[in-house]
Amino acid sequence: MLPHRYRHIRGTRDPYGRLMEGEEYTRSMLLNNGFHMDGHKYLYDFETLQQSLSLAGFAAIKRERFGFSKHPELQGIDRHDGGETGKHWIPKNVLIVEAQKPTAPRARS
Repeated sequence: MLPHRYRHIRGTRDPYGRLMEGEEYTRSMLLNNGFHMDGHKYLYDFETLQQSLSLAGFAAIKRERFGFSKHPELQGIDRHDGGETGKHWIPKNVLIVEAQKPTAPRARS
C-alpha cells in the first residue's frame, strides 16, 4: 500500500473508513474505500471476511466450494449460477465461506 494512500484512509472523518479495535486494513478494504467514494457497496475477499467473522466471535472459518457444505442443511443452497450464460464460470468465481458461532456455556442453576 502506498504511504500517502494509507495516511488518507487513516485520517478520514468518514465513519466508513474507520477501523474497529483489533481490525487492520486489508487489500479488499483499501479497494472498497475507492469503490465507496464512487457510491458502490462493499466487495469482500476471504481475508477481510475472515477478519470480520473472527471479530464477531465466529470460529472454524473456512472457504467452501459452490454448492457444497459439511452441513447437510446447507448443501446445494447456492443458487446464483448466472443461468445458462453464467453457470460454467460463476461457481468458480464466487467466494463461499462457512463459519460457526461457538455456543455460550449454559448458566449453572
